[in-house]
Amino acid sequence: MTDALTTADMINTALLLVTAIGVLITALGVIAAFIQIRSGARAQRASFLKDLYMQLRTDSDVSAAFYLIEYSEFTYTSSFHGSEIEPKVDRLLTLFDLVCEMHAQGVITKREIRFFDYQFKRVVRDAEVQKYLAFLEKFYAMNGVNRKPFPAFQAYAQSLPSVF
Repeated sequence: MTDALTTADMINTALLLVTAIGVLITALGVIAAFIQIRSGARAQRASFLKDLYMQLRTDSDVSAAFYLIEYSEFTYTSSFHGSEIEPKVDRLLTLFDLVCEMHAQGVITKREIRFFDYQFKRVVRDAEVQKYLAFLEKFYAMNGVNRKPFPAFQAYAQSLPSVF
């Protein structure tokens, strides 16, 4: 055997080196793309959660209903039905139910849903809200609906500790 490299050996070695560099560059590109996609997904998730949380503050109907409850100004009587506040309270409870359902399905993590815990506690512990939910539960049953009103919200609210 001769120790000298032939021209063909040098060309093959150079091609192998170029191929190895190409594979390395491609792998680095895939890793960079993965990092960028993951970063983009995190940014989208953060934006989604911010929008959801801000709806509580910026949606005039939702915030009006929340503040009535927050300041103990909400009273549930027969005059509530058909009033201008009824759809606002329903909208608030619907938003809470949606957030809790997304948590139940694993879309929102335990850590993320905690941003809503204060509002959830204020609403679910309000005696007047409890009266309304009790009415709805009877109304649902009378109309053949075999579930609680706002079921995900009520289920999550029951799991909340009584003290912050």
